[in-house]
Amino acid sequence: MKTCYVSRLPEDSQRKNMMIKKNMNINDFDKHIEKKILVRGLDYYKAGSVTSLEYDDEENTWTAEVEGTDDYSVTVIMAKNGDILDTFCDCPYEFGDHCKHQVAVFYSLKKRLDKESKTDKSKPKKAKILKFEDVIEEIDKGELIPFLRSYAKKNKQFKSEFMLTFANRFFDKSTVFENAKTLIKSSFVGISRDDYVSSSKAAKATQGVDKVLEMAKQESSLYTAVKLCFIVIEEMLGASSKYCDNNGYFYGMATETVGIISEFFSRFSQDDEEFKSAFELTMSSLPKTVDSFDPYEIQLDIIKIFVPLCTIEYVRHEVEKQLSILCKRTCSNECSSNYYQRSIQQLQHSVVSLCDGKAAASKFAHDHLDNNEFRAMIIEHSIAKKDYDKALKLCLEGEKKDVNYRGLLLQWQRMRYRIYEVTGDIDGQKKLAYEFTVGGDFDYYVKLSKLYSKNTEDWQQVFEKIILAVTTPYYKDIYTKILIYENMKPELLEYCKKNVAHIPRYYLHLLPDYQHEVDKIFVELLRKKSAEASTRSHYREVCDLIEKYAKTCGQANAHDIIQEFKLTYVKRPAFIEELGKLRRKTRSEL
Repeated sequence: MKTCYVSRLPEDSQRKNMMIKKNMNINDFDKHIEKKILVRGLDYYKAGSVTSLEYDDEENTWTAEVEGTDDYSVTVIMAKNGDILDTFCDCPYEFGDHCKHQVAVFYSLKKRLDKESKTDKSKPKKAKILKFEDVIEEIDKGELIPFLRSYAKKNKQFKSEFMLTFANRFFDKSTVFENAKTLIKSSFVGISRDDYVSSSKAAKATQGVDKVLEMAKQESSLYTAVKLCFIVIEEMLGASSKYCDNNGYFYGMATETVGIISEFFSRFSQDDEEFKSAFELTMSSLPKTVDSFDPYEIQLDIIKIFVPLCTIEYVRHEVEKQLSILCKRTCSNECSSNYYQRSIQQLQHSVVSLCDGKAAASKFAHDHLDNNEFRAMIIEHSIAKKDYDKALKLCLEGEKKDVNYRGLLLQWQRMRYRIYEVTGDIDGQKKLAYEFTVGGDFDYYVKLSKLYSKNTEDWQQVFEKIILAVTTPYYKDIYTKILIYENMKPELLEYCKKNVAHIPRYYLHLLPDYQHEVDKIFVELLRKKSAEASTRSHYREVCDLIEKYAKTCGQANAHDIIQEFKLTYVKRPAFIEELGKLRRKTRSEL
């Protein structure tokens, strides 16, 4: 949200101060706004993008709708003399105090006021502005209903919003499901298949869903409530496939509805007949494939609701049946097979553990060692039982199986390292810790260094090999960590000279030994950043760096660099303004 004075004002006192300082008027707003924003706003105004402009005389507030990438709402609070006291726009623009939508409204407002001013000169008295609210209160119902019928035929969007607001109170129980679908579909009026679904469009498109879910929450019948939820899931998955739902709004609504189903079932006793009928409905209503897309995740989330209830025979039978069906289907889908197979097996394991005990669950895990979670679980269990040979064998098998998957390979290697630690295998620890270190893991460098006696030839040879391996760009982070850990300040200084952008991160480790050098590197970085800066946010980043420089190298040096930049970048008013704020701050601290 933007104001005409500052983008974010956390304190009311700040807002008031800014209002006093900046007296922007509707007749001279163009003197207070960046030129490029003025140009874009004028283009919007000339294109007729300001589609409505209404005034509330009680609040001294103008509100407008502006069409653009999306429809946005602009508010302008204005004094009678034309001073703009405050202005807001709900667009996501955050790179300045005003956006093009606000500027378009300013132009529209100025023209409107100029026109009214010329008209008022010929009138003895200003006419009262007629409000929509006053008019509609005076219209007879007999006149209003025919108009609404006629207008609804011409305007599908209006009809949709009208139905969303009032239709559910007239639903007949016998047609509640059919009407729920109609209600959801009606909120998609105005959205075409190729439209990008923004957050505002998604909010409008799911108004019907919100109403149907509200109906479900008020429903006393569990069966009916669950059925309404599945209508929502079906419609949202269809919408996710049909429309350009790149941000996953509709799919997200479907997953949220699964949580609502879980909540509904938690309110009913499992002994209730309605619980059983609603459960059977749930299992038979699991989402199907939509345009070649299988919603496995939602299907599993629904089944997961009932895993804790599998001590009930009919629940376990149906849960295992559905998991078996899903297992066969996911096997045929190579893209998702491994992930969903593991998820299915974990649910199956939970059922076996709950119903058949630990021994049966352990056997199930051993029979499915391709599942990484089961392998890790059995390794942990073997270590706890001090069966280190078995644990080590499982780790090595895992490494061989997952040699092409770095994350899994590291998991098995780290487990193997733990086994070496508890069994006191120093050679095994040294070898693995070295591999981890040259792979970029600093924690294992610390472990490795403690396995050697310092200042020995063995350690010196290992250390030199490590430094040679980690000086490549990919491993810079561990390289600098090692330099700091080993207190190698000359080497860290050389690194910062070659990589000036990193001086704010490492300067404390160089002081006080290299104060002069740190000063020079900081200045080099500040000049580089200032030359590259082109937006207010960039200028603020430079000022933040100058502030850090002042604390490191002194306020006087910071003052000098501020003066240098003010002379060098005189044609960058936004930068000069930010430097001015910083200069006042440094003066007060001096």
